[in-house]
Amino acid sequence: MPDSGRSRQSKNSYKEQCVEVSEIQRKELEKLIKIGVYKELYKKNVLTESQLDQLIKESSAP
Repeated sequence: MPDSGRSRQSKNSYKEQCVEVSEIQRKELEKLIKIGVYKELYKKNVLTESQLDQLIKESSAP
């Protein structure tokens, strides 16, 4: 049965997209990404709750 073509373009259709953000926005995004990673590590039982709390506290400090 012929392929509709949708699955073929998945590997070659990735295009980089650039988004310009201010320095303040970049720092906020970096902080949110770190906190998200810490939360995922906690969910996977890599970090304890106290470790998670400490890392979030450190990441949130100015």
